[in-house]
Amino acid sequence: MTNAHVSLQDFRHRLRRHLLGGIPGGPDGGGAPWLDGLVMEYLPSGNVLRITFPHIYFARWFNEQESLDEAFSDYATNAIRVNWIFATFDCSAFFIMNIAEVAILWLGGNRVGAHAMEIASISACVEYAMMILFFIMMAQIGALMLPRALVCIERCREVIEHAPSIADGELGSLPERASTAPADTGDAPAREALGEVVAHFGNASFRFADADEDTLHHINFLCRRGTTTAIIGPTGSGKSTIAKLLLRFHDATDGSVSLCGTDVRELTQHALREHISYVPQKAWLFSGTIADNLRYGAPDATDEELWHAIDVAQSGFVRELPEGLGHRVAQGGTNFSGGQRQRLSIARALVKKADLYIFDDSFSALDFKTDAALRHALAEEVADAAVLIIAQRINTILSADQIVVLKDGCIQGLGTHEELMRTCEAYREIARSQLRAEELEALMEDSAAKGGERK
Repeated sequence: MTNAHVSLQDFRHRLRRHLLGGIPGGPDGGGAPWLDGLVMEYLPSGNVLRITFPHIYFARWFNEQESLDEAFSDYATNAIRVNWIFATFDCSAFFIMNIAEVAILWLGGNRVGAHAMEIASISACVEYAMMILFFIMMAQIGALMLPRALVCIERCREVIEHAPSIADGELGSLPERASTAPADTGDAPAREALGEVVAHFGNASFRFADADEDTLHHINFLCRRGTTTAIIGPTGSGKSTIAKLLLRFHDATDGSVSLCGTDVRELTQHALREHISYVPQKAWLFSGTIADNLRYGAPDATDEELWHAIDVAQSGFVRELPEGLGHRVAQGGTNFSGGQRQRLSIARALVKKADLYIFDDSFSALDFKTDAALRHALAEEVADAAVLIIAQRINTILSADQIVVLKDGCIQGLGTHEELMRTCEAYREIARSQLRAEELEALMEDSAAKGGERK
C-alpha cells in the first residue's frame, strides 16, 4: 500500500471525525472576525478536494500521489485548525452556561436556607439567566458566521461587478441594405451570380487573454449566400474558434469579422445572433419535449415546420416514437444516442430561418449513408442562405463550394476540393490519412481531369 493511499485513509478518518461531528465548520462553517484570513484560505482548499476526490485513480495512473497527498494534508490541517477554534468557542459557551446555573442554584439554595428567598424566585432567576446566556450564545454563533458571510459577499461582488469582455454595439438590427437579398436590391449581375457576402473575415486574428501567441493568424475568406463554405484541419487548428468569432463568443484582436457588410462589434449580440443559426460541436438537448427543443430558435414554429425540419435532418426515428413531438427529453438528451442528438440539434437549427447556418462538426456521429442523405437535403433547404461547415471528415466537405484548410491557426489553402488536391499539401495529407489508396487515386485523377477541362 502506497504512502499516498495511507495518507488518504488517514485524511478521510480525520475529515469524518472533525467535519461530520456536528461542529459548525468546513465550507458551511465560519469563524470569528479575526479568522477572516483563515476562512479565505480554507474555502479554496475545498475546491481542491472536490476536484481531486473523483480523480484519485486518474492521478495514480500518472504518479501524482505526492501532489494529491499535499493537497489533502493542507485541507485536513486547515479543517482541524478551524474546527478546534469552533469547538473551543462552543465548549466555552456551554461551560459558562452550566457554571452560571450551578452558581445560581448554590447561592439561591443558601438564600432559601436562610429564609431570605423563595424557591420560585430561584427558578425564575435560573430561567432568566438561561435566556440571557442563550442569546449571548446565539450572538457568538453569528460572530462565527460573519467571516464566511463576508467572504461570500466579496465573491458575489466580484462576479456582479465584473465587466463583460463582450460589449453590445449600438446597432439593434442590420442596416436595410445589408439584410436585403441581392434579388431585391437590384445589384450588379456579377454580384448576383456570385451571391451576396453574408460573412466576411478581413485579416482577422485572435488571441486568448492568457495566451502568448495568436490562435488565429490573418484569416481572410468570404461566405456567400447560396454557397457552402467548409473548414477542415487538424485538431487544435482553430476551426471552432472561427465560429465563435462569428457568434461573438470572442472578439477578434486584430482585423474584422462582418455579417452582411456590418462589423459584428457594431451590433448587439441579440441582433447578431438573430441572423445566425448554430449547431454546436457537442449536441445538447434541454429537458422537456422534442417540440420544446426544436422551438428554441423559433417559438412560433408550427408542427408542420417542425416535422419538415425533422425530415430534412434525417430524424425519422421521431415518427416511430409513441408521443412523436411530445416525447420527453432528459436533460442533455441522455435518453437519445449521439447520432440522434446531433440530428435533433440540426433540426432545431433548421427550424430557425437565418442568413448564416454554422455546423460545427455536427456530422461526426452520423454514418456515411445518413451523412450523405442529410447533406443532400440540406443543400435544398438552405439554398437561400450561406452555410459554414466545420468538419473533421473529408467526405463531408467534398461538394463544398469552397474549402478553407487550417493548420496552426493559419490558412494553408482555399478553394474547391479539386483545386486543393492539386495545390495544397496540407489538404492532401488529410486526404491520405482518411481515404484508402484507391479512393485517393480516384480523387487525384478526377481533380486532374477537371483541372485540364478548366484550362
